[in-house]
Amino acid sequence: MTHDHHEHQQHDQQAYYFYFTHCHGKFVAEPNTYLTGKSPTGYAIYSCPMHPEIRQARPGS
Repeated sequence: MTHDHHEHQQHDQQAYYFYFTHCHGKFVAEPNTYLTGKSPTGYAIYSCPMHPEIRQARPGS
């Protein structure tokens, strides 16, 4: 299986890869928000049970 990542970012000697530019931009602006699992608005962060690295502010489709 191969992945075509369009963006990547190093943070604390760990590489993070993003398919969408807007996701990369949000991570760069507030990486600790996404790494700690705490929502900047105080609401829940939803994750995919099959892909726990996918996290978003609303349920997926």
